[in-house]
Amino acid sequence: MSSLEITKLHKEFEEFHAIRGVDLHIKKGEFTVFVGPSGCGKSTLLRLIAGLENVSSGSIKLDGEDITEVAAANRGLAMVFQSYALYPHMSVAENMSFALKLANVDQDTIDAKVNEAADILQLGNLLDRKPKALSGGQRQRVAIGRAIVRHPSVFLFDEPLSNLDASLRVQMRQELSELHQRLKATMIYVTHDQVEAMTLADKVVILNAGQIEQVGSPLEVYYNPESRFVAEFIGTPKMSFLPVNSEVKQLAMKSDGGDKRQLAQGHWLGVRPEFITIEPGGQLEGTVSLVERLGAETLVYITYKDSHQLAARVESLSAINVGDHVNFSISLDRVHSFDKDGRRISPNVTDILIGKN
Repeated sequence: MSSLEITKLHKEFEEFHAIRGVDLHIKKGEFTVFVGPSGCGKSTLLRLIAGLENVSSGSIKLDGEDITEVAAANRGLAMVFQSYALYPHMSVAENMSFALKLANVDQDTIDAKVNEAADILQLGNLLDRKPKALSGGQRQRVAIGRAIVRHPSVFLFDEPLSNLDASLRVQMRQELSELHQRLKATMIYVTHDQVEAMTLADKVVILNAGQIEQVGSPLEVYYNPESRFVAEFIGTPKMSFLPVNSEVKQLAMKSDGGDKRQLAQGHWLGVRPEFITIEPGGQLEGTVSLVERLGAETLVYITYKDSHQLAARVESLSAINVGDHVNFSISLDRVHSFDKDGRRISPNVTDILIGKN
């Protein structure tokens, strides 16, 4: 396993500036996930690391060695693609060993590495099958096995689960997490799915328009978003927002750090659904516009001041219905405030939740 250091990285495609001055350090053995909306630059950044795209400016260092201009085949990295990219005429064993044969590795070593990877991925009884005889999940495991046999310095995953159905995605997330724990390898994973990011990552890198919006552990970016963009992108449902009016400002000033918020017209107060409580005599009032009953929990969407919608988590069997007028309260020590440009202006109010003292 290796560390990776990215410094002032830029990538331009003619007039389009895809990556804009990215600085990032990935530690040895760390599972890092690049996440963001379509077009944010996460796959381009991964391809720059892999050497599949040329860097416009900046540097990429692997264990302190500059690999910015090194050919992709010589970087010691292994990439797993969204499309599996398996050779249909080759067996599972042949697909997994193909890169080793091209490198003129002796057959005994190839057999040992293929069998080791097959044991890790539970593919031992499938080595003679062709890809067409495999399920989607099995094909993805073969693609991962092809990377494992190369013993790379860093594993690179480009949305590897996006072609799988929901149940297989859950299973493969578990298998990838177990694989990381077993190999103790450095892994970089690209996804637009925030559930994958939150469940797999040691470190989440949230990208927006070619720049890093925030870097942190899953709980750090969830509970202490640096910007409104992060607050809205991370979390299902997303963070709810209240415009700062006299009523909201009075509430915010009662919270911890309220005197430091310096709230003004055009600022916003943000709160997660689990910190909104529907109760008689609540601080605010609104009308229920949507109820989503999900089994273990129910999500209630409340319209405040006729135009601002907030989501609250309530008990599964709650009797609340669309059209009900309700009072609700917010946990004042869990609110965040954002300025007109969407940057957070409140202090970290949830450090205790993520284990900080």
